[in-house]
Amino acid sequence: MVIAPLPLQSNLTVFRDAIGLGAIVFYTIDYILNLATAPSGLWFAFKGFMITDFLATFPFYVELILD
Repeated sequence: MVIAPLPLQSNLTVFRDAIGLGAIVFYTIDYILNLATAPSGLWFAFKGFMITDFLATFPFYVELILD
């Protein structure tokens, strides 16, 4: 029995998806830790970088919920 190797495109797609998931996990953890340790409480969530982190991860979780 001979197992054919996966096409290169398939391997790159798996790698790209793994990198994307790793980035989502990293930014989610970063967001939660920043909120948990912010001295000004929830007001910190409306700072520029926090909004950027939220907007970067929010579509992933919407897609995860809707699928």
